[in-house]
Amino acid sequence: FEAVCFEENVAEGGQQGEPGKRGILDGETRGDGDDLKLQILRVQGLNEAAALTGAGLRIFIDDPKPLPSISERLKNQKGKGLVSLIFPVENGEREVELELPGRYAVTPALKGAIRVVNGVREVEEV
Repeated sequence: FEAVCFEENVAEGGQQGEPGKRGILDGETRGDGDDLKLQILRVQGLNEAAALTGAGLRIFIDDPKPLPSISERLKNQKGKGLVSLIFPVENGEREVELELPGRYAVTPALKGAIRVVNGVREVEEV
């Protein structure tokens, strides 16, 4: 089959046509006799697509030390996902889950950036 993609369709989806970069294609197919033709209408990066989902994060911490770093990483990450902090109380005998205000663009990159913060015990996608 034959696929056609115009530069403006790539740019519209936030991709810059970088070789080797993975993405999601939206397009139309047309039959032309025995031939199948695909016109690519939009190219969207995987991180951009992930940000549009309602996926959320649960971030497990043992003390408040990592909070400034977590806050910095969440800043300007507006999206649809909920983010919660889970931390121990009563000398570690119980845990409390605190849902953060707002919604965030939960991407693999954000999850990885939070996971490496010193003091973050675990990051769980929900």
